[in-house]
Amino acid sequence: MLYLQPSMRRFSSFSGLFAIFFLLVIWQIFATSGIINPFFTSYPTKILSSLINLFSSGFIYKHLTTSAYEFFLGLLIGVSLGIILGIAIGWYKTINNLANTFVTIFYVTPVIALIPLLIVWFGVGVTTKIVVVALATFFPMVINVRTGIRNVNPEHVRVAKSFGAGDFQIFCTVALPHSLPYILSGLRLSLGRALAGVIVAELYGARSGLGYLMTLFSSTFAIDKLMAVILIFIATGITLTQIIHFAEQRLKYRL
Repeated sequence: MLYLQPSMRRFSSFSGLFAIFFLLVIWQIFATSGIINPFFTSYPTKILSSLINLFSSGFIYKHLTTSAYEFFLGLLIGVSLGIILGIAIGWYKTINNLANTFVTIFYVTPVIALIPLLIVWFGVGVTTKIVVVALATFFPMVINVRTGIRNVNPEHVRVAKSFGAGDFQIFCTVALPHSLPYILSGLRLSLGRALAGVIVAELYGARSGLGYLMTLFSSTFAIDKLMAVILIFIATGITLTQIIHFAEQRLKYRL
């Protein structure tokens, strides 16, 4: 892998920020000058003003709390169960043979296709939203953790056994440390799926949450407020992804 010097990484980050700033300026100029219709696109300064007003008025906090609760609880459930099952099917060949087909089927099945069924089972309340987020994050974690466990170097396992290590010791000292990068990679993938799950779930019969606000603002053509809510999702995704990326980098230095 190509290693970038710190100065090169800073230059790369600066170039990315400059590109975003440049596009925002072009968007602002085109919208305010009438080259593009601001009714359909709004423009950066108006979106920023709407975002500030949503927070300063206190209007958004109820919806933000609802979405955050659904997001983090669903993510916690999906990731925890995904790690457990991923370890089981990666470590035990019999469980892998039994569960592999079902994991593959549900992984390729869009969660949105299951929402009508989940509404029938759980109603249109918060429970359905949490289940949607959990399902969206569960299968990526299963597949990543399983891959990490099954890709353990056999030589390391044989060396551990030659020193008298049992299965549990081998798992704790060899398999689990080796699978940690895969777990973090699965978590990073799950974050994006969890955010998408919150949005999609709240489009169905919700009465609060950021996804509900997106539906409300789009139906009333409040494009600036709609863009402000989308900006919250983008900022949340970037922040959480960077946290996981930082943890991955620290882990690489320790391993």
